[in-house]
Amino acid sequence: KIKEGSGKYMEGEYVSSFVGFAPADDPQLVCIIVVDAPQGYPYYGGTVAAPGVREILKDSLRYLNVPLRGEVKDPEQIDADTVLVPDLVNLPLSAALSSLNQRGLNAKVEGEGELVWQQTPRARTRIARGSQIIVYLSPYSGENSDTEVTVPDLEGKSMKEVARILADLGLHLSPEGYGISYEQSPQAGKVISTGSTIKVKFQPLNN
Repeated sequence: KIKEGSGKYMEGEYVSSFVGFAPADDPQLVCIIVVDAPQGYPYYGGTVAAPGVREILKDSLRYLNVPLRGEVKDPEQIDADTVLVPDLVNLPLSAALSSLNQRGLNAKVEGEGELVWQQTPRARTRIARGSQIIVYLSPYSGENSDTEVTVPDLEGKSMKEVARILADLGLHLSPEGYGISYEQSPQAGKVISTGSTIKVKFQPLNN
């Protein structure tokens, strides 16, 4: 979220949005929901705004007498013996362990600190229940803001490389996509407080 009058991003403040259309094979309706300053985590549009878009489109199609197709199964329930790995990055260790436990997954914790800065396998990977997730901790927290660091240039690096570079500087990674990094916010060269979060977008190498 950008602070009025300064043009700078506000630390810890976000604007989440999601756009949907229906029917998928012959779009007649478009809906967008924008949430200003969503509370809590996760704060992504797909989590905060998407459910509202879905309900609005469903009700609108019903009002227009457009038959609804069969409900899509929750991907978590497709196979009782497998589960999707949750996104643990930037979560407190206790919350990360609780999330894994709820899905029948085991954790191997590496490093010391309060927050998760990297995980293996990555989020949304489907694995067998009972599998082990490696959780890497960062010694920095949002309260450690008494030191300033310069944001490094992260373009062209893997997620693992980016996470390690940021962790060494006391910064946290908020990733989007997978593959090689091509965009970041804040930009390289900006001076920010230790414990801040850097948003980095990734794309497959062949894109």
